[in-house]
Formats: sequence, C-alpha cells, structure tokens
Amino acid sequence: MTTAQPEPALLASHLGRCLLRSLGKRQFANGSGVALVDWAVDALVGGWDSPSLRILAGLEKPPNEFEVDHFVARLAHELGIALPDRKGLTDQYALAIARDIVDGVTPPYDGARELRLLCISMPDMNNLSAWNGFEDQFELARDYAIGDVGTVEREIVNEARHMLGEEE
Repeated sequence: MTTAQPEPALLASHLGRCLLRSLGKRQFANGSGVALVDWAVDALVGGWDSPSLRILAGLEKPPNEFEVDHFVARLAHELGIALPDRKGLTDQYALAIARDIVDGVTPPYDGARELRLLCISMPDMNNLSAWNGFEDQFELARDYAIGDVGTVEREIVNEARHMLGEEE
C-alpha cells in the first residue's frame, strides 16, 4: 500500500490496531458503535486513559452512534491520536488487518475475508484486489476439493507481508 501513511503509534500497538479495525468496520463493513464501546473497555484495561475514553467505555449498548462519534473524537484529542480521514482510514484499516494476520492475532482466513469485504466496499482500492480469491481458495482446500489449507494460509500470510512491505 504505497499511498498509506499510517499513524505509527496506532499500527504499532495491538490496542491501536483494534481501534483502527473497529473504526474501519464501522465505516466500511456495517460495524456499529458497540465495537468501539467494547474497544474502550479493553483500552482502559490495557492502560489507556482519558475522560472521554472512560465515558465511551461506559455507554449503554447499543450506544447512540452520534455519542460514539463525539467521544471517539474527544478521546483522540485527549490522547494525542491523529485519527485518519476516510482515505487514510481505508489504508490503515487494511494495514491493521494485515499486521494482525502476520502477527498471528487474526487467523489467515478471517483476515483474508475481512480484507475481501473491504475490497468489495472500496472498489477503487486496486491494491486490495489480491484478496478477492483467498476466501474461495481456502474454502475449497478446507472441503478437500482443491489444494491444501496450510498452503493457502501461507499464501495469505505472504500477501499480508507483501502489503506491509515485509516480503521474505
């Protein structure tokens, strides 16, 4: 993803990637503010703290989506986090998924599926087109029709590495 200019602090930490993924799902994959409320609880447990983060973590579920937006913007300011714009979020969301695949946080199939859904919702993102076939390849291998699950998983991890610029 040559155009991506990720927020290093967010992509470098598990909680930061979880925030990016929650924001990305909400923006591009029909996620909701519930994931951000859950993330806020995890962030507090993980040592992040700000007044707005505490409020976000305490919102009733399902939360009012406008309140979620308000408190996410405030906590970003309070914590000194630069939240990406729509284009930046697309890139960072994809990079966060790729990083979690490579790090073993997200199973390869699940990550490939999430990236395929992002590719479908953002058809102008040509750099995500490689993710269109992995889900089918995995399912065919899993069902013993064609291929081997381990091979497909390695291909997914390698593509995630490629996306991160960490090719072997």
